[in-house]
Amino acid sequence: MKNVLEIAVDNVESALAAQKGGADRIELCSALSEGGLTPSAGMIKIIKETLNINICVLIRPRAGDFNYLKEEIAIMKADIELAKHYQANGVVLGALLRNAQLDGKTMTELIKLAKPMQIILHRAFDVAKNPLSVIQQAIDLGIDRILTSGQQKKAIDGIRFIENFLKIADNKIEIMPGSGLDPTNVRQFMKIGIQNFHMSLGKATKSKMNYINPHVSMGKNTDEYTIKTADLSKIIEVRNILDNNT
Repeated sequence: MKNVLEIAVDNVESALAAQKGGADRIELCSALSEGGLTPSAGMIKIIKETLNINICVLIRPRAGDFNYLKEEIAIMKADIELAKHYQANGVVLGALLRNAQLDGKTMTELIKLAKPMQIILHRAFDVAKNPLSVIQQAIDLGIDRILTSGQQKKAIDGIRFIENFLKIADNKIEIMPGSGLDPTNVRQFMKIGIQNFHMSLGKATKSKMNYINPHVSMGKNTDEYTIKTADLSKIIEVRNILDNNT
């Protein structure tokens, strides 16, 4: 089976780089600096029309935790319908109860609405209280894939947990590591049997503006004249590693 490379992107330039570099699919988001939020309908439409690789749309209405108000769940449902309308290949979602257990009722409703698109449980999994039971729940719910850092900040720090998750999954659901994967560590995940890889591989790109006003900022810790985009050379490097097992 081919090793699958997924690139998380939040702008057109990154999406184009992902395809050019040999990625099999993208996770389409906005605001990757916030951990990723739902992209606009316009973004989904144009990216779907532009790319010929698979597109999974992140369904996350706000930053912060994964315990949602009923109004936020309604937003998620509306966004799922939009993703389906624009023929996305999958949706990436998750919802938890206050006790950090998977919100089975909400997940059932979202999954029913999203089918036949692929369903990916995002890193809400990593802050869930009992990950092993969540894996079984995810299998029972018909979820296709779990994105995880092994319940650590970076996936490389959680690699032993990820290896255990892979054994528990027993080929009934895909386990896909994400957070901090890059050309320096991807081989370690290949060695434990991972076949789905999630990365952003970002680099800082200077704005092409020829006038910069140094006195204005649009948000906290924001530099409007530095844009983070996926690094094409790193995508190509990872693709070669995954294809050649070297």
